[in-house]
Amino acid sequence: RGIPGATVHADRDANRRTSQLETQTGSTGAFELSGVPIGPVHVVARHPSYAISSPVVAEVDPDKETPPVRIVLARGGRIEGRALHRDGRPFTGGRVHAWPLDRRASAGGWEAAPLDGDGSFVMEHVPAGRMKLDLMAFTPSSPMVSGMGGESILTTVASRDVEVREGETVSVELALRDVVVSGRVTRGGQPERDVLVGVLSGQGSSVMAWVGPPVPRAVAPSGPPPLNAVTREDGSYELLVFTPGRAFV
Repeated sequence: RGIPGATVHADRDANRRTSQLETQTGSTGAFELSGVPIGPVHVVARHPSYAISSPVVAEVDPDKETPPVRIVLARGGRIEGRALHRDGRPFTGGRVHAWPLDRRASAGGWEAAPLDGDGSFVMEHVPAGRMKLDLMAFTPSSPMVSGMGGESILTTVASRDVEVREGETVSVELALRDVVVSGRVTRGGQPERDVLVGVLSGQGSSVMAWVGPPVPRAVAPSGPPPLNAVTREDGSYELLVFTPGRAFV
């Protein structure tokens, strides 16, 4: 049966939104999009009670009638879990993102799931398949990481792969390791103050701009700053990384 109230979007790019071609399904689930560019376009449907659809390719030819596009929405699965510090304290200063690991396109990606006061999170109506969960922390931006400074950004600090099944719930724990990195910067044997020092994961890390309201940072103001710090008068610095492993300073 048709699903009314779904948002249908068409775009040339299956992985990100570059157009404003959008409409709503009617009472029977039918929809119509006008002004669609010539050539192949990817059509995606969203509804709050269903998982986002996989893109359906429609070939638009002005000399031919475009065949009807059929999109099937499934309920999807559910992801629930907790984010914890090394000592078991709940991690609350961030969001959790989910990304498909198979060939399904994300059609613009997932909205981030917030973390509750106990570090828990829930994602409803997740498409079935292999997904990558990214725990992203609110950290101060810096020119070396995001090309800007002063504002909060979301930086990946832990990741897990999960298998989501239709109609089922998968539970996951995202554990941080909270490693303090310290050192000293000198020039010609003399301490160098006010130098920005940052740590970048050797395995790569996603960074996203945060455009929402002001948010608390991932660590308390009294602790070492996360991922980047400024050297003191004696050239020393301390900063916090959340996962051990190869990194670049």
